[in-house]
Amino acid sequence: MAVALVTGIGQQQEPGVAADRLEGVDGGEAAVAAFVAVSDPVRDFFASRFQIDPSLVTTIPNGLDLEYAAEAEPVSRASLGLASDDVVFVNVASFNWLKFHVLMVAALERLVRRFPKTKLLLVGNVHEPDCLAYVRKAVAERGLGDHV
Repeated sequence: MAVALVTGIGQQQEPGVAADRLEGVDGGEAAVAAFVAVSDPVRDFFASRFQIDPSLVTTIPNGLDLEYAAEAEPVSRASLGLASDDVVFVNVASFNWLKFHVLMVAALERLVRRFPKTKLLLVGNVHEPDCLAYVRKAVAERGLGDHV
């Protein structure tokens, strides 16, 4: 038996992706003991997209290991180049096209015109290097290097 972990809506964008991944498992979908989603919206999307009864998908939210977090070294605003009066928006998301980082950059461009102390921190692992490159290019083209 297998467990299928659904970590994000973007993971299942192409029709048949779930079926393709289950083809190598004897019995296909029937051989999956459990579907696990990281949020209710991901569960609902996955169930709808692949006609799976939502009651078969268990939601186990992404978690934070509090012991690990307690051992982390504090980070100061100054160490990140942030002033005490900067207004900071933080986005924690993997760099891939479905997260629309570039939309946040475009919004920041407008915010900075009215609120020049606005900063944007983009934090996440890089799933798609070309996406990160595109975001960096958008930041540079908009002159936002000091704000991102």
